[in-house]
This record gives sequence, structure tokens and C-alpha cells, in this order.
Amino acid sequence: KFKVIYTGAHGPANGLDVLVQTAFLLQETNPEFHLFLIGDGSEKAGLKKMAREMGLNNISFLPPVAKAQVPSVLAKANLLVHCLKKLDVFRHGISPNKMYDYLASAKPIVMAVEAKNSIVEEAGAGRVVEPENPEALSQAITELSQLTERERARMGSNGRRYVEQYHSIRVLAQKLESILT
Repeated sequence: KFKVIYTGAHGPANGLDVLVQTAFLLQETNPEFHLFLIGDGSEKAGLKKMAREMGLNNISFLPPVAKAQVPSVLAKANLLVHCLKKLDVFRHGISPNKMYDYLASAKPIVMAVEAKNSIVEEAGAGRVVEPENPEALSQAITELSQLTERERARMGSNGRRYVEQYHSIRVLAQKLESILT
């Protein structure tokens, strides 16, 4: 199976219903895909119910993992996905913790977020698609799966390099020190 992993909150702002809808589209056309949603939140029960009602067998809902376990979970993925609903607040930019974990994992990423900044594009670490659009998300997942292992590894390496260059503890500490002095 081609493993697509999401980790993090299952809350209203995350818009994970698009992942359930994407799973439906992929189940019809690409049975080799399996989506894993790892985490918890107020929307999880409804998402599981939605997946059951749609008869999906290509999506699994797993419990949250400890922060220290996230790297080993992400290492099992072929592709990572991050999505957020279209909300006005994101027009100022986003800085989600999961994105830095994703970039550090050296895996390609599909980001379905409309924000002022686009970390995935800046890093050359994957694709960015319109949020709340399961067709665009399933198309991006399919396109990235059709790349060679080497091409996906290059995207992942781009993300890893980016996070080390701009968001490592050393770099952030130096920035903070320069601001404070």
C-alpha cells in the first residue's frame, strides 16, 4: 500500500472531512492507497461515522501518539498530508508544529491550506492544493505517488534541508539572541 499519513488534531479547523472524501475518491480509482489519520479531537467520531457510512476500507483512524513517537510514525509514510479549512484567520500565515515534524521527516507533503505563507512551496517539499477540495487533494496524492522513489526522496530532502536551515533550534536560538541583544 501507498501510505498517506495525517497526524494531529481532529478539530473543526482541520477540515479532515476532506480526507474522508479524498479516501472515497481514491478507493474508487486507486486501491493501492491507504490513509491513516492519527490523533484525536472533537471531530474524530463524526469522521469515523462518515467513513463507515461511505463504506471506506482505505482509511484508518488511529489514536494519538506521544510527540517522541511522531518521527517513527512519519517514517512509515510514503506521503504526508496537512489540511486546514478555508478560514480568514489563515490569511495572515500559519506555523503549525506538525509542519516542522513533517519537513524534518524528509517525506513529501501535500498541503491543502490557503494561507499567506506556503512552507511546502518555499521548501520545494511537495504540492499545495486548494483546501476543502477532495478532487484536488486526490489528484495531488496520485501525482506524487506516480513520481519515482528518487523524485519523492528529493522532495523530502528539500523539506528536511529547509527546516534545518530556517527552523532548527540552533537557528531559532540565534535569531532570538540577536533580537534580545
